[in-house]
Amino acid sequence: MRHWLPVLLLLCAAILCPGQTPNGYVTGKGVALRALPASYYERLAILPEGTPVEILSQRGEEGNQWVQVRLPVPVSGWVRGAEIDGDGVVIQESCPVHTGPGENFTAFHEARQGEVLQREGRQDGDWVCVQAPSQATAWISADFVARGAKSLPPVSLPSQEKLPAPVAVAGDSSLAELQRQAQERQSEVEARSRELQGLQEKAQKLEAERLAAQQKAEQAAQARQEALKQAEAEYQTLESERQQAQAKARLVQEDSQRWASEAKKAEEKLLKLQEEARRQEEAYLAEAQALEEERQRSDALARESLEKVRQAQQARDEALLQAAQLQESMALLEKEVQETAAKAEQLRQQRQQWEEAAQTEQKRLQDLQAQEEQTRLKNAATQEELTQLLTEREKLEAQLSLTRDASEQARLRQSQEQEQARKEAQESLEAARKELEALQQRQKELEQERAAAQEALAKESQEQEQARKEAQESLEA
Repeated sequence: MRHWLPVLLLLCAAILCPGQTPNGYVTGKGVALRALPASYYERLAILPEGTPVEILSQRGEEGNQWVQVRLPVPVSGWVRGAEIDGDGVVIQESCPVHTGPGENFTAFHEARQGEVLQREGRQDGDWVCVQAPSQATAWISADFVARGAKSLPPVSLPSQEKLPAPVAVAGDSSLAELQRQAQERQSEVEARSRELQGLQEKAQKLEAERLAAQQKAEQAAQARQEALKQAEAEYQTLESERQQAQAKARLVQEDSQRWASEAKKAEEKLLKLQEEARRQEEAYLAEAQALEEERQRSDALARESLEKVRQAQQARDEALLQAAQLQESMALLEKEVQETAAKAEQLRQQRQQWEEAAQTEQKRLQDLQAQEEQTRLKNAATQEELTQLLTEREKLEAQLSLTRDASEQARLRQSQEQEQARKEAQESLEAARKELEALQQRQKELEQERAAAQEALAKESQEQEQARKEAQESLEA
């Protein structure tokens, strides 16, 4: 009977930890089995109190020590699908086994080429879920592990005084009782193993859900970072477009200033021309007055000639002499008339020159109108670009509304800057429009002054023509 007790203990140890040699056990309830020696690494399984483990090494400082153990329970891992074949055989030189489907999860085992990994049927993208090999290792806090074998509860054996008289029968009865107790213990161990396996499966499911939630959180954080990067890029694009719009507005303003300067120069030149026309008009009036005086003198001479003709009738000789004098006077008058016609021709040429100068000024005004049309087209293009900027800003606001508080703040700040840029551009356009209106008003005034100058020239020409006709009539009389 005593020789069966070690056999039964070894049998129980083999049932609890098949293929391993336990040299320790878990002392706490619900102890976490982690991928690496730190509490922030992923949890692979939850170990109940009393779970036998094979301790391989120990590391850490006082108060934070960890022991490395072989996997005491089945644990799931994730590998890349391209690193194993359909049967789970590793086809690469090395195949890291991760705690989750992604490189951001911790690798806790390195499978070698030719090693077989049992598939569990789950897959996430390029990643395949497998059962970690039994030689894989993990880590447990040293505070919840004790070395040595856990003592088994004492087995109550029947007392020799209560055995039947025949020794052989008593031995057989004790052996049968021990076998029955061993079977009960084995059934209990199997029931506990099934219960433990169920708890481990639940823990693995919870762990998988936690890993999935963690992955989703990381994906959400990555999406948020990408949204922030995209918002930053679009903000820089809008900032560049705003600066371009400001540069265009400055160019428009500079063009308007240049056109205003040219209009001012044209106005000064027109004033000079008007002053010159006034001086020439005064000169023409003086010449017309001189012609009028000459005409009066001619009339006086004509009257004197008539008087002489009357007197010549009284005396033929005196009349002939006076007639000769009258012929000479008429020749002089004809010469003066020719000189007056030459002066009128000079006046006509000067008027033609003034008309040509007025046409030149008209052409310059037309050029200014063409420049004004170009400015209007540029302003329309700038307005269209501002409309496009507003449309893109609205799209950006719609995209940024999907992000969290940080992206919302960036969108508000960007919207304010865009609104400020739009207001500045509108103010620049309004200033340019006012300057254009001032140029148009000035152009109208120049046209009115030019029309007045033409009317004055026409009136002066009519007066000269009238004076010439009167002079001719006087000569004819």
